[in-house]
Amino acid sequence: MPSLALRRALTVLLAALIAGGAQGQPRTLLARHLTPADGLSSLRVDAVAHPPGGPVWIVAGETLDRYDGARLGPSADDDLGGRPVRLLAASEAGALWAATDAALWRRDAGTHRFALVADVSATQGAPRVLLPDGEGVWVGTDRAVTHVSSSGRPRPVGPLTNGPVRALAKDGPVLVAATEGGLTRFDLHARRVRRDRRRRGLTALAVRGDTLWAGDSAGRVERLHPATLQPSGVTAQLGAAVSSMMASRAHPGVVWGGTRGSGLWAVGPGGVREVAIVRKRDGRVLRGVHVLSVEEHDGTLSLGTTDGLLQAEVSRPRFHSATYATDRPDGLRTPNVMSVHASRRDPGVVWVGTVGGGLHRYHWAMGRADRWFGDPSHPLSVPFAIHETAGGALWLGGTAPTLFRFDPATGHTESVPLAPDRGGYVTDIVPVRGTPDALWVATSEAGLFRLDTATRQATALDGPGAPTYVWTADAFPDAPGVLYTATQGAGLMRLDVASGRWARVEPAGCALDDRLVSLAAAPGRVLWIGSFENRLFRVDLASGTCRVWGAAEGLPDESVGGVFLDGHGAVWVSTNAGLARLDPEADVITRFDAADGLPSDQLYYHARDQTPTGEILVGGVDGFAAFDPAAVEIDTTAAPVRLTSVRVDGERVPLAEALNGLRLPHDRNDLAVEFAGTDLRRPDAIRYRVRLVGAEDRWHTTDRAEARYPLLPPGQYTLRVAATNRDGYWSEPTDLAVRILPPYWLRPWFWALVAGLVGAVGLVAHRYRVAQLLRVERTRRRIADDLHDDIGSKISSVALRLDAARLSPTLPEAERARLAHLGDTARAVVADLRDTVWLVDAGHDDLSSVADRMEQFARHTLEGGRGTVERGPVPKAPLDMEARRDLYLRFTEALHNAVRHAEAGRVAVRIGSDDDAFRFEVADDGRGFDPAAGGAGRGMRTMRRRADALGATLAVDSAPGEGARVAVRVLLRALSTRYRAND
Repeated sequence: MPSLALRRALTVLLAALIAGGAQGQPRTLLARHLTPADGLSSLRVDAVAHPPGGPVWIVAGETLDRYDGARLGPSADDDLGGRPVRLLAASEAGALWAATDAALWRRDAGTHRFALVADVSATQGAPRVLLPDGEGVWVGTDRAVTHVSSSGRPRPVGPLTNGPVRALAKDGPVLVAATEGGLTRFDLHARRVRRDRRRRGLTALAVRGDTLWAGDSAGRVERLHPATLQPSGVTAQLGAAVSSMMASRAHPGVVWGGTRGSGLWAVGPGGVREVAIVRKRDGRVLRGVHVLSVEEHDGTLSLGTTDGLLQAEVSRPRFHSATYATDRPDGLRTPNVMSVHASRRDPGVVWVGTVGGGLHRYHWAMGRADRWFGDPSHPLSVPFAIHETAGGALWLGGTAPTLFRFDPATGHTESVPLAPDRGGYVTDIVPVRGTPDALWVATSEAGLFRLDTATRQATALDGPGAPTYVWTADAFPDAPGVLYTATQGAGLMRLDVASGRWARVEPAGCALDDRLVSLAAAPGRVLWIGSFENRLFRVDLASGTCRVWGAAEGLPDESVGGVFLDGHGAVWVSTNAGLARLDPEADVITRFDAADGLPSDQLYYHARDQTPTGEILVGGVDGFAAFDPAAVEIDTTAAPVRLTSVRVDGERVPLAEALNGLRLPHDRNDLAVEFAGTDLRRPDAIRYRVRLVGAEDRWHTTDRAEARYPLLPPGQYTLRVAATNRDGYWSEPTDLAVRILPPYWLRPWFWALVAGLVGAVGLVAHRYRVAQLLRVERTRRRIADDLHDDIGSKISSVALRLDAARLSPTLPEAERARLAHLGDTARAVVADLRDTVWLVDAGHDDLSSVADRMEQFARHTLEGGRGTVERGPVPKAPLDMEARRDLYLRFTEALHNAVRHAEAGRVAVRIGSDDDAFRFEVADDGRGFDPAAGGAGRGMRTMRRRADALGATLAVDSAPGEGARVAVRVLLRALSTRYRAND
């Protein structure tokens, strides 16, 4: 089975190459070059430290800077009060140690300030070297080596007699100090000291396992055994004085050696070689660099130099590439790879089409290539499409719309013209599923062809609606009769092979671009499609739906040239800006470039292939890469995001204070927060999600490591920030609680106070009103009592005396009549006075009392059989004095009119109430009148005026000679409202 053999060969070959790269010495580092233009305090960087999970700390010109991947410069929260910093070192536990001229400082992980630990300079000289361990830090001074615990307790381990300490290294209980005069070995368990004065001028040490590396001012690096200080390997010669050394974690057995004037070197079991440092910004190789400090942590190498800070990712390359090299004349002839095709019959062989260099047969194991068609004038000097037959022959597409059949064994070439009358070139050659002797041939100007390889006959599929520019074609294994094509200008096209009918596919959910480059058929009737417009589409043909990923979702901002599916559900795409992997389940896009081992960031559209067993090949500028996607290491471990700065109205808030939660007044509501991811292997790949809970209902994805919210209204908020690691997987959010306090006039206590004051004023007013009412009621009762008991009794006495005087026998008749009239008048005054007393008396302020008074008056008036009085139930509703007076007088007026003026034989009175109103009616059988006549009496006009004042309805039914009926109805609600209004 050729495909299985190919898979095994590639897997073994790639594993060997990658393993060799891990143990060997890197030749080139693609580095970020950070200078004062990026925020560095000085161009000279003397020390670099990188605590786990934290930023990179830098001593630049005696100033302490920090680099978190987003910002570089001094930290206001973490400075040392302006003191010049001399030394810097980080422990594995995350503690950061710094030495100034006179003191030793420590900053623990999770804190935001340095703490003074000890002053070791007074007794032992100025600190020159720091070496942290799990319990504190080893300090090398001018005269001694001292261990300072985390609590600040110093413990000298022995004096030195051969000069100041230049370097320290520790392996278990063995501590080694390098000085100008040689080596000093301290056995911490046995408390023994051994000195070796033969190795003078040592300037740097590094230890890994049972190997001690020692570098000196002459550029020599020697391998020693730490226990015996005896040589255990050959000596390496670097190009200049060794300034610093560190054992690599990413490359076991390798030690980094920084020099003064000859850059960086890698020393390992296979020897020593200088590392070419390429500046990522412009591709320039930095030569003759003075390296003062070397620090490697979590796959990131940081170099402090006299020309700023250099940072490079040194993790094991995730891809192996075959690249153009001028020192290998038997390798790739030209740097640009236009097409690739893995041989299905010869494991370890890749067919490569180059730009201007023709066709290459590249042998992985030897790194050697055989070449054909190198003549730049030949149509196959740039092979755009390659397909290998089962017999070993090749079908090739070049710069013309012609197919070529090439037999590498014989060198014979045969041409099959496709469209001689048209231009363009062959863009892709795709096998026809289920038909081994047929190929689909896509062209740039002549459309799609079907080639019968046995007869060499090419048939143009140019039916109605057929596209002319076809990039590639694919079909589902279970439906080979339906072909899908990615076209330039016509979008996604569907071909029914049997009928030759073309149709454009337009799924719901997203509009496909017109310019499509690549596609891949996946199980479940799903098509993955790459676009010129920097987008990747997933089209579900079963449901007719579509989804799209673009630059906003993390896809490289370049055209998608190749689409590949691996066996784990991931989708790989090649672009003009590198390679990307989409994890559909996690919805994460991981991006790769030259730093990961690809030949370059620019991959060409045609340089793509995938074997039947899943291996992927991509090519472009400087070569090509082949890999098994299952073997590529993807880091799904989240890298936390940290808040680095909080500003309110432009003023910095100490982080320790801000992280406990912000409580801000309403007029300090301009919030600005800076943050940074902690994965510094690829800081340019970190993306952020930001959401202010309480003000925003969705996340915002951005490359900017900051967020600002001006003019926040009062309320409770939570700022949530998440970050990706270098492979695009998201961390858990980091939260910052923010509360904007409302102004005092909007706070509950203020309104509670206002409500209390209003309530107190209302209570006082109510009590005052009640007191006034009680005072008025008492006055009314007193007036009523005085009227009844004093004035009423006196008038009654007058009436009685008039009656007695009228009975005198000597009184003339005329005088007797006059006295009788005066007596009647006095009694009438008494009756009116009783009515007044009744009105004034507060004890009768209810509707039921009014009804009782009406009934009493009616019965008295109609004595002697002159009429009837009918009384119904009346509620005891509150009623003020004015309302009682108006209601009562309306009734008495109506009754007086019926008795005095109607000449009635009989009068009927009805008093009562229904559900919502009080009513009374006075009816007589007298002479009647015309209510509409202008001569209605004054009494009627008075009744109407009183009815209007009371809000009542007055109904008068009468006609001359037919009696009269006066009815009054007033709503209880109106009476109650009037009572409250007058209260």
